Amino acid sequence: MQNCSFFFNFFFNVYLFLGQRETEHERGRARERGRHRIGNRLQALSHQPRARRGARTHGPRDRDLAEVGRLTDCATQAPRKIVLVTLLFAEMRDKMRKWREENSRNSEQIVEVGEELINEYASKLGDDIWIIYEQVMIAALDYGRDDLALFCLQELRRQFPGSHRVKRLTGMRFEAMERYDDAIQLYDRILQEDPTNTAARKRKIAIRKAQGKNVEAIRELNEYLEQFVGDQEAWHELAELYINEHDYAKAAFCLEELMMTNPHNHLYCQQYAEVKYTQGGLENLELSRKYFAQALKLNNRNMRALFGLYMSASHIASNPKASAKTKKDNMKYASWAASQINRAYQVSIDHFMLSFIIGQLMYFLLVFVSADYKATCLSLNFYAFGS
Repeated sequence: MQNCSFFFNFFFNVYLFLGQRETEHERGRARERGRHRIGNRLQALSHQPRARRGARTHGPRDRDLAEVGRLTDCATQAPRKIVLVTLLFAEMRDKMRKWREENSRNSEQIVEVGEELINEYASKLGDDIWIIYEQVMIAALDYGRDDLALFCLQELRRQFPGSHRVKRLTGMRFEAMERYDDAIQLYDRILQEDPTNTAARKRKIAIRKAQGKNVEAIRELNEYLEQFVGDQEAWHELAELYINEHDYAKAAFCLEELMMTNPHNHLYCQQYAEVKYTQGGLENLELSRKYFAQALKLNNRNMRALFGLYMSASHIASNPKASAKTKKDNMKYASWAASQINRAYQVSIDHFMLSFIIGQLMYFLLVFVSADYKATCLSLNFYAFGS
């Protein structure tokens, strides 16, 4: 029944796609007919006799000339940018809001849509223009568009001359230009005026990390966490820094803090299990296996945790210090994990083959229902005759 339902949905979607394609062809033919009508109307108007000198300035002839101008503008209007031509103002604004709420790092699309909004619809955005300036500036720095970033920054400076938020954006531009000393001096001035500004503190830590000064970054991040102990992002960043410095015991402590505040996050359990697995030893391996299993319980599609469960159970089963019962149990765990891995790969191969077959069917269907159907038939007859 599932296969029948799948193929029914597939062919129904193909039918809808072909109907949409036919509708697009009809629209194209309608546009072509419209161009011909415009051309014929222009030709008819151009052959009318000219007005006599001293004739009325407001009459049918003037209306005809106005119509000529309107039709000429319609006939010669150039198409706008591809992709953006289909996006209305509301859609573009909603896209920017969605990317902002999801904290998406699709800088190229943000720059493309945001630049169009700023250039064409700035007057319609109202107060939203300022948050869009900030969003576009950060994306432009990430994308390498310093000219656009500078334009957005100048507009924000003009509107908010003394804002710490705008000063932080100036520091981020210094970072993009690798002027780290200027950025640190700017962040220090912000912190002198507002010691609780967490964004400026985090930017300083990011500079230390970009410079490869992990020890200083760890020191400043520990000082930050003494004041803001509930910042989960800071705990996770500190754990990453400790892992880079191979200080796995302190990294495990940071991840334990994260699991206490968010016990249902399978990624924290998985990373904690990986750290314990890296530390080695029978006790750490058993703890690693437990947390890999917990990560799988929270998300049964976590393949990394499944591989971790297999590896940790296999190492415990082969450890000479483990008891006979422990070895037997872990052999069962490893066997179960191996069977789940094989099953997952088999399912992925089946999906790949099914997608390949569907792609071939779509190709042949599109070939035989396209506008070049006659040319396709002629080419097939030619090849059949030649063979």
